[in-house]
Amino acid sequence: SVDKERLVVNCGPYRGGDTDWRLALCGSAAHSTVTIDNRDSNDQNSGLTSLADVNREEQSGAVWIDALHKGYEPILGLRHRRRLYLDSNGEGVRGEDQIELVREVPTDGVQTRPLVARFHLHPSVRASLIRNNDAVLLRLPSGVGWQFHAKGGEISLNESIYFGDGGVRRRTEQIAVSSSTTTGVRVLKWAFQRIAAPT
Repeated sequence: SVDKERLVVNCGPYRGGDTDWRLALCGSAAHSTVTIDNRDSNDQNSGLTSLADVNREEQSGAVWIDALHKGYEPILGLRHRRRLYLDSNGEGVRGEDQIELVREVPTDGVQTRPLVARFHLHPSVRASLIRNNDAVLLRLPSGVGWQFHAKGGEISLNESIYFGDGGVRRRTEQIAVSSSTTTGVRVLKWAFQRIAAPT
């Protein structure tokens, strides 16, 4: 959130009786995180996540968070680490998603797997691709502008859906940064930066 305006969200909870919708909104792709091989990072039936470790530090008003997730390790042999840094003035968020192969698993001949970092946007946010699709310009209802950019993957702006306001379904958009996993370590770096108002 930026002050009282929401910027990045998840798709929200589904309160109806449709099982397909409920499962879809519980899935990793409905959250602002990384998905690998189009799979969920946790077992939806158990309700348990595989978040192994989270560290948070604060210094001079800036916040640093380091989180490690083992949800993909049993099937794919991969771990996801996300590092977040929030500027002390609240006008910038930098992130790094690191996917590391920690053990060999049967691949059935598959050498690479699709990797997508998603950032679902609140329906009130207006988004447009700029700089030959190398960045996204974001405009909040107040008129405040932000810019998103990333390294290590291709940026696209795709359709999404939002149930966060009283369970009412609303159309929205998501930023997707797409790449693929290989052996070793894959790193996606990204940032949201507030655009200075013209003087």
